Amino acid sequence: MELLSNDPTERARAEKRRYIKIVLINTILIYGLYVILINLLPFAYPIIFIVYFSALAISSFGYVFYNRGFTRKNLTVEMLPMSWSEQEKTEYIEDGKRRAQKSRWCLAIIFPLIFTFFIEMFYLFIYQEHFAPILEGLF
Repeated sequence: MELLSNDPTERARAEKRRYIKIVLINTILIYGLYVILINLLPFAYPIIFIVYFSALAISSFGYVFYNRGFTRKNLTVEMLPMSWSEQEKTEYIEDGKRRAQKSRWCLAIIFPLIFTFFIEMFYLFIYQEHFAPILEGLF
């Protein structure tokens, strides 16, 4: 267990390390489940692929929608309408930061799914066409 520190930068680093660990574990679990399902149920490949792709699409669209299309990212008080009070401007900016922080968990699902599809596309379109014939000749 990591020591809790009062230093905000150290806490931020510890939080980032924890988040990276979660993403790596999710990647192993999601990709591992995909490989197991494909090998156990090869006849269900299209269904498995559609389910994984749907999960990726829904979580990606949900992430962008919840963050309101990232329209609140990198906003400053000067960029907001002059008719708003300072409190409204501050709340608007803070809401964007809060939404980005709250929706971070969704990236821990999106990144592993993207990795899974990247590996699958590599296998289907690059490995089988370019590397498999070479490796078959060696063995």
